[in-house]
This record gives sequence, structure tokens and C-alpha cells, in this order.
Amino acid sequence: ANMSHEIRTPMNAIVGAARLLEQEPLTLQQFGYTQIMRHAGHQLLSIIDNVLDMSRIEAGRIEIRAVEFSLDPILEGLAGTVAILAEGRDVEINFELDPGLPPRLVGDPARLEQVLVNLVSNAVKFTERGHITLHAAPWRDDFGGLAGLRFELHDTGVGIPAEQLGPIFEHFSMVRGATTRTAGGAGLGLSISRGLVELMGGRIDVHSVPGQGSRFSFTVALGLPATVAASVAPPAWLAGRRIGLVEPDPVTRRISGDLLRALGAEVIAGAGLDSLAWPDTDRHLAALVSGLPAAAPLALLAVPIVHMVRPGERALAAPWHAPASGVVETFVKPMVRAPFVRALARVLGQDDAEDGPFPPTPERPLAGRRVLMVEDNAFNREVLRAMLRRLGVDVDEAVDATEALECFDVGSPYDAVLMDLHLPGMDGFECARRLRKLPNGASVPIIAVTANVLPATPAECLAAGMNGHLTKPIEPDMLRRALMGFILGPAPANGRGEADRAGIGAEEPTAPPQGGNSSPELSGPPSFEGLDAPLPGLDMAQASIWSAGSLATLHQLLQRLDDEVGQSPQHIERLVAVGQLAAAARLTHDLSGIAATVGAVELSRAARRLDGELRAGRAASPLARTALDHLHAQFLLLAQSREQLSRHLARSASHAPAELQPPR
Repeated sequence: ANMSHEIRTPMNAIVGAARLLEQEPLTLQQFGYTQIMRHAGHQLLSIIDNVLDMSRIEAGRIEIRAVEFSLDPILEGLAGTVAILAEGRDVEINFELDPGLPPRLVGDPARLEQVLVNLVSNAVKFTERGHITLHAAPWRDDFGGLAGLRFELHDTGVGIPAEQLGPIFEHFSMVRGATTRTAGGAGLGLSISRGLVELMGGRIDVHSVPGQGSRFSFTVALGLPATVAASVAPPAWLAGRRIGLVEPDPVTRRISGDLLRALGAEVIAGAGLDSLAWPDTDRHLAALVSGLPAAAPLALLAVPIVHMVRPGERALAAPWHAPASGVVETFVKPMVRAPFVRALARVLGQDDAEDGPFPPTPERPLAGRRVLMVEDNAFNREVLRAMLRRLGVDVDEAVDATEALECFDVGSPYDAVLMDLHLPGMDGFECARRLRKLPNGASVPIIAVTANVLPATPAECLAAGMNGHLTKPIEPDMLRRALMGFILGPAPANGRGEADRAGIGAEEPTAPPQGGNSSPELSGPPSFEGLDAPLPGLDMAQASIWSAGSLATLHQLLQRLDDEVGQSPQHIERLVAVGQLAAAARLTHDLSGIAATVGAVELSRAARRLDGELRAGRAASPLARTALDHLHAQFLLLAQSREQLSRHLARSASHAPAELQPPR
């Protein structure tokens, strides 16, 4: 650990100096040299991190946590990692989950994710074509009880010779062969994975045949929470309805079909369009299509179509998105249950079927209006989606500026755009400028959405062609009034538009208070009934707004917060340690908005302070260190709040009113 610190300090200086040098006037060749310096520096820092993990395992200094978690967010994150690593490879990637997996478990999700990322990264690295399949199932003890989980990872890569299987889990061990140099690596990933698996009470094995592929399997000991959650019920709107599945790859077709059947659908599957039979068309919901040429006559199916693409193929999907094709959604494989169900619900207009943090209201003042939401953070998209759908809005979603521009390229008419300013790649300002140059984007209201508003931000939004801005966390009433003002126009009662009353007028934009948007017209927030004491780490007034006064909903939001960003302080520390301050700042920016959305005001403020220090390049400042310590402390307080809520809901289950029943 001491040596890693001594090496990391000069390496950070080298990487930082290279980054500064890139900002100077350079020839193309000189700029290329600086990029080589930075890339090599980050590689070395990554090796140092692995050596540090290895030394901690050997010294017994790694502590395995026991916290409640869900496997779904881990798999969603893993799918995103795979999408980056596998881009351009002729590989079908699938996640196959046993239907008997518990919805919630107790263990160390961060270390489990580290093992999965190590193994899947290796599989992608050594598999140029074919299949990579991750299977997860319960691991039973001798008496049939749950001991944990068992994972198997199959690939059709180069394989490992028998004489190299023995030392494969040793430090710095690498497969010797023609692919070693192109695959890269320091030979520490498998050693670290074995150490972590053993610390989690399991074991790891490998079986491989050269030229055919490898199978890595491991077990981890996991527990169940004290209050065992019921299994996730299939969506009622999907039960007994037909889904057409066109998938040329037989393995992917089988796994995808099994997932759809587990969701309650009746599946008609085949390798091509001619294999689908369409009797009783009133029972058909949609078709999932993959691997067909853009000229395929998809419109003949006469149902909404979800285009399934491999990682890296999203850009190639544009010809499918002509309005006459019937394609209304693109989904990047591998299929993971939660995001896939959300995508299918969007396609089929099953908005009210989704669980959202806000209860339905009879007032739907914007019914039939279409809004494009441009937001890269999944948690923020879910909250905004729930708000918009309670207003009756039809929501389209884009995760970056490129997707937003594609939505306008295909001629989709929108009544408004909600634009996150801090997007990966092209930011919200540039995206807005480009939208204004499109024929159907010249006059559409564009409303900026951001967690941090500096004094210059409102003017920058107007200069980029946006109509106004909202500061996260966005309250439901504030969003309603803003959209009504921009979409429906000024209110005749007092001559002031809804947007003006919402505090986002274009004439004199002002930054809202740090705590988020507020308005004197808002009625008092709903209150929590039956709660003995305030919940640590939460502003109870703000929390009551986001949960509509429901303790069960607040419990769900806090659990989701932990699932999505509970490991953010550790991730931020790792990014800072390797000199990736921009990535760390982006993570703190997202955390600030998400925390405010559930009423974790102090956590949001700490993240905002750390964000400012990181963006200024002051990662080692006393303020940055204090803010990071505060992040850790606030997450501990929120964990206490979840436990307090769990106990309260359990006590109230037998006699509390419906809105206080424990989450299901």
C-alpha cells in the first residue's frame, strides 16, 4: 500500500501534465504523443490498483460487507460495461437468470460486481466471435436451503491449454499464446477474483478446451434480509399476450424467449420473419427483431417493433427508424429484466402499469402531449418519467445528445424537450444549438435541467437557444407549471404565463435556491403519519414531497438510491486515485441530483461541494477531503433510515392503512 502511494503520486503528476499539455497549441503528431502518455499512465495506475487489491487480500485487510442489495442493478451496470468492451466484436452476449433467484440478498455487492466485471472482461477480451453467456442461479446447501448464488460464465473464445489451467489463478499468470499481446493485462484479475470469492465464502473453478472456449464458475455465500421481499410479479399487461421474437442466433433466441415467458407472455419465435404466424392479431403486443437487414418488410407485422442490437450497433440502427418501418424502440443487448420491461412498457404505452414514486392523479392537463427527455442517469429518468406520465405526457427518452438528435431526424414532433446540461460526449448546450438548426426543432421549447446552476448558467442556456431552466431536484408541481407555461401558453387570469410563475422565465433568468426549486404557490407538503422520530440523513419536508407522504414509497426510493449510487463514495475515491477527476466530478454531479430527489439534502450538498473542488482540480484540498468524508457519513445515516423504516413498516403491516403497507 505504501509503495502504491509512492508510485501513484508521480504518476498522477505525469498524467495531469499530459492533460495540461493537450490544451496548448500542438501539432497533430505532438497531440498524439500526449494521448499516448495519458493512456499509458492510466494503464499503469490501473495495474497499481490491482496490486493494491492483491496486497490487501494477502494481508487480510479487505472487509466484506453485509448489506441488503438487489442483483438487478449489478447486472444493469455489467451490461453497460460489456457494451463498451464488446463493441465491434461478432459476439452474442446473454445473461440467463434462474427464475428462483431471490429479489433481494445480503452480502457485498461491490465485491461481487468486481468479480463479475473481471471475469466478463476477460471473456470479451479472448472471444472474437461466438457467444458469451452468464448464468446465475441459487446455490443450495446440503439441506436445500439457500447458501448463496452460483455463477457460470461460458465463452467460445480461444480457450486455455490444460498445462496452463493449474496456475491460472496465481499472481501475474497469463495465458501464453498468440492472443496474449493483443489482449493485454497484467495477469492479476483472476488472482484478485479468486481472493474475493474465497473471502465471500465461495470458490472459483475453470474448465477450458483450446479452440472451443472456457467456462468459469464460482459461488458466493449470501444471506436473505430479515424481511424477505416477495418475488417480482410479472407485469399484468403482459400476461397471456403474444410477443413475436425474430432472432437468428439460436442461443439468444432461447434465452430471450425464456425471459419473455417468465414475464408471462406467449412467445412466437423464429430465425426470420417468415417463421412468425400471426393468428388472432388482437392478442399481439409487439415484435422483437434482431439481425435482419434494414430493408426487411417489418411494417407488414402491423405491431410496434423493438429493434434488438448488439453492443456498438446502435448507430447502424438509424435506417430502421423511418416512421413507416414500425420500429419504435432500440434496445442494446444483453437483455436484462428491469430495463427491458421498462422499454417494453414505453413501447406499448403501459405507463400506468409501472410503479412510480408518485401516486396517480385524476388531473392530466397535458394528456396527449409529447416530451423528449434527454437524461443519461437512469435514476433521474425514472423519477422524471413518473412525474411526466402523471401529467398525461407521452415520454420519449434519449440517454445522450446523439440519440436526442436522432429522435428529431426521424421527424418525430415534440411539444417540449427537457435537456440535461451535463451529458456524456456532446453536452446539453451544444445539443440545443444543433436542435435549433433542424426544421422541426426550430421552435420547440427546450428546458434545461441541471443539478448545479452557476450565475452564468441561465444566460448560457438562453444563448444556446433554450427557453429556460429548472434546477434539480424538480418538484412535481414545478414541472407541471413549467410545461404548461411553455406548451399551453400564458394564463389569461393575470397576464402571466405558467413559465413565468414557475420562476424560469426567459427575460431575467435567476438561479433557484440551493435546496432546489421552490414556489410560494406550492401547498404544504404531505406529512408522514405514524412516524415516531425524524429519519437521519433526510429533510423530512423534502422527502414527503418525493414520496407523496407515503412511508412505503420513501422506503422504496431509499432502497433504490442505495442500489443505484450506494457505492459512489468508493467509486469516486478510485477515480480520484487514478487521476480521472472529470469522471469523478461527473459522478458527484449525478449523485447531487439523485440525492436531492429523495430528500437527502445534506448528501446532495456534500456531493455539490466535492463536485466544485474536483472540477477546479483540487481533489486533495481539505474541502474535498471533508466533503468525501461527509458522503460516507451521510450514506451511513441513510442506511439507518432504511432500517428504521423497515422496522416501522413491519410493525404497521397488520393494522396500518393501505398506503403504509410494506413495499412489495
